[in-house]
Amino acid sequence: MLKSDLHIHTKSLVSWEGSITPRELIDKAAKLKFDVLCISEHATLDRFFRKTKFFDALRTYRRYKDYAKKKGILLLPGFEAHIEGKEVLFVDCLEDIKKYMTFESLYDLKDNCFIIAPHPFLSKDCCLRDKLVEHIKLFDAVEHTSSYLRWFNSNLKTEEVVKKYNKPFIANSDSHWWFQFGRNYSLIDADKNKDDFLEAIRKNKIKRVVDPLKFREALFFAARFPYTHLRKEFE
Repeated sequence: MLKSDLHIHTKSLVSWEGSITPRELIDKAAKLKFDVLCISEHATLDRFFRKTKFFDALRTYRRYKDYAKKKGILLLPGFEAHIEGKEVLFVDCLEDIKKYMTFESLYDLKDNCFIIAPHPFLSKDCCLRDKLVEHIKLFDAVEHTSSYLRWFNSNLKTEEVVKKYNKPFIANSDSHWWFQFGRNYSLIDADKNKDDFLEAIRKNKIKRVVDPLKFREALFFAARFPYTHLRKEFE
C-alpha cells in the first residue's frame, strides 16, 4: 500500500501559500513514510474578478523531483488551476493549460492528465459544486477534503455523488500549513510506479485515512480567509 497525498501547496512560488517549503515538506513526508506526493501549486488565480497570468506552477516539481527520489518518494507533476472560476486539480500533467480554460476543452486533456475534483462542496465561490455532476465524466477521481469538522462536513455531499456515479474517492490534505499535513491521506494498493499507481486509483483501490479539523484550526481558517484573499490581490 502506497501512502500518498496528491494535493499540497508550498510557499516556493508565492509566500502567501502558507508555511511549508518544498524541502521541508519532502523531509517530513519521508519521516512519515509517504511514498507518493504531488506538490500542486496554483497555476491560475482569480480573486476579486481579476485573473492573473498563467505561471510555471511546475517549477517546484522540476526543482525537487530528484531530491524527493533520494528520500524514497515518487513526486508527481501537477498543479491546481481555476477553470471557469472553479478549482480543478491536475496530476501527472505537464501541459500548459492556457489553451484549456473551459470545462469542455479539458476533455481533450484526459489522455495526458489525471484530473481530480478537489473539495467540490467546500465553499460556494471557487469550488465545483454543480459542475462536478455536470462534468462527472471528466474526473478520474473526487477528493475527500481535509477541511471539515465532525459537525460540518462537506464530504458527506461529495460521498453521495461519488456513490451515485461510482467514482474513486481519494483523501488529500490540501496542505498550506503544517497542522494539515499527514492527517488526510490515502493508501493506494499499487506498485511504486506512476502508471500502476494512477491506474489503481482509477480502479478505486483506495483506503482513506482522515482526521477532521479541531475547532481552533477551523477558526484559524476563518480568520485567514479575508487576509489571504487580500494578499493575493495586492502582493
